[in-house]
Amino acid sequence: MFTKSKITNRTSSSAIPPITGASVERADLPNDGIPHDNTNVRAVVVQAAPDTEPAAAVAADAAAGPPDSPQDAIAAPQPRATTCETPVSHAAEAEAVDPDAAEADGADGPVAPQDTSGQASDDHAEAGDPVTQDAACVLPPQDTEAAAGWPSVDLNLIGAMPEVKVPLDIFPDAIADFIRAVARTTGASEGYVVATLLAMTSAAIGNARIGRVGPEWTVPSILWFLLVGVPASGKSPAMGRTLKPYRGLEAEWRAAHAAVGQPGMDSVEAGWRQADAHERGQTVSAGIGPAPQFMCELMTFNGMIELMQKHPRGMLVTADEIAGLIKSMPANLRALFLKSFDGDDFRRNLKNESIDLPRVAMSMVGCMQPGILKTLLPNLALDGALARFFVVLGAPQSAGDLDAHINDGPVLEMLRGLRALQMDAGPSGPVPRDVPFTRDARDLIADRMAAARLAHETGMMEGIIAKSDGTVARLALVLALMRVVSGAPDTTETVAAEDVRNAGKLFDDYLLPMARSAFWLNGCTEIELAARAVIVKLQAERVASITVRELQRMAPSKFDKGDAFTDLMIWLERAHVLRLMPAAPSGPQGGAPSKRAMVNPQIWPPGEAPQPS
Repeated sequence: MFTKSKITNRTSSSAIPPITGASVERADLPNDGIPHDNTNVRAVVVQAAPDTEPAAAVAADAAAGPPDSPQDAIAAPQPRATTCETPVSHAAEAEAVDPDAAEADGADGPVAPQDTSGQASDDHAEAGDPVTQDAACVLPPQDTEAAAGWPSVDLNLIGAMPEVKVPLDIFPDAIADFIRAVARTTGASEGYVVATLLAMTSAAIGNARIGRVGPEWTVPSILWFLLVGVPASGKSPAMGRTLKPYRGLEAEWRAAHAAVGQPGMDSVEAGWRQADAHERGQTVSAGIGPAPQFMCELMTFNGMIELMQKHPRGMLVTADEIAGLIKSMPANLRALFLKSFDGDDFRRNLKNESIDLPRVAMSMVGCMQPGILKTLLPNLALDGALARFFVVLGAPQSAGDLDAHINDGPVLEMLRGLRALQMDAGPSGPVPRDVPFTRDARDLIADRMAAARLAHETGMMEGIIAKSDGTVARLALVLALMRVVSGAPDTTETVAAEDVRNAGKLFDDYLLPMARSAFWLNGCTEIELAARAVIVKLQAERVASITVRELQRMAPSKFDKGDAFTDLMIWLERAHVLRLMPAAPSGPQGGAPSKRAMVNPQIWPPGEAPQPS
């Protein structure tokens, strides 16, 4: 095991807030026997260590105690150790990892591991001074087939996708069936379908309803989503097919509007024609106002102003490649978009123009490639725009089922019900109608608010966690109205505790792990970035074991010498990426031991076994 005596664990004094996913720092590595998600965040429910855990290793971990701070957790994450019958000297272990020691055989490159069966105890017996009985050594597997014995490694650390699924049980059964069918047909992640469905649903509600969490706190239904994936991940087909019912509903409304012979008429012209028809004894009961429009794609600032003036209920903005819109968006349009996320008034008074738009509402969904998202992060983080997006990651799935049938009926009926929700009449025009949160629902939001205030986050996640109470409230409002329009006609328009629980489940179990994976590098410490750089090189080498000298060459310049390098190796071992192998003579005449480390096969994609060299 890589060790260094100056690195110690001390008792922690910090409390852990109760909300899953918003509890502790992202960099805290998991301890053995405690259930974790794949984002290095400790789960709410703590279970006992499995029976297969060696008692001596558990006792050693308990004696060491938890880290005192997030930085201690980074410097000394807890490993899973296997007890060794022969005592091992700390001095000998420190010598074994000394990067300045010369290797007798000069074998610096990565090679396949040697079979050390029957030799480990002898090697350690020669190591020297005995130590206390809580010392432990890590024995390597005999061959690469022993990969199953490795503890799981953090997927974010190795650049892998989070292993989480959308909790489809929060949706009505017919809606969940639609989601599965679209994903199966397009060969895409269910998350892409859910994200598009929620953006579409929130836009259908628009300014018709607003959630009343408390006397002084309201939340709109507006949601923004980024579908992130490589070109083969099916994000565009999934988004396009999910939007099909909404496009069909828009076509229905446009046909009804055109049937009265007045398509495209603005409100002023419609008013004159209606007055003129009334004087001639005629009645105009439909087709008044502009032609219905539910969605838009590319737009200019003036074009969006005109669109919002004609359609005060709101709009769904979609883009197959949304990066172009975000990257080239002028400052005035960006300011309008940021206002629209909260359903705020937009007022602009300049020398030659005066704009007064009440309650601008724009929901949004678009596609983006991972590399482009990485380049846009600094730009999107400047004014908090990125923290307003839900990022949904997807990987290429199996080929789509060309014979699958998608029943649009339930989704179309739900959208009809949502579009039928009317705005109330206000002193200066239409205004949203309040949907109150029940007392139990408000208590759940208050608990989440308290947990968010106690969380210690860095990078992009700081803003996402800080806004998590409002985010869950928005999701709860959308889920509640989906439930209302899908239920009995007399269902009360309220946000119940169950709606908040379902929204929290969606956020904690799916959206939050997605955000952590998308923005993981943004909040990393220096040692985590260095570890990631080494792992990228190990993934390229694809070897089962490697010399310590070669690992030193892989380390970034700040971590390739002395204590810094030893700290990095300890971090990688306790993160279950490496295991130091027992020393073996480097030649027939003995001599200085060849220092090698086993590499966890889990860092490679499935099916890509390490290659001998």
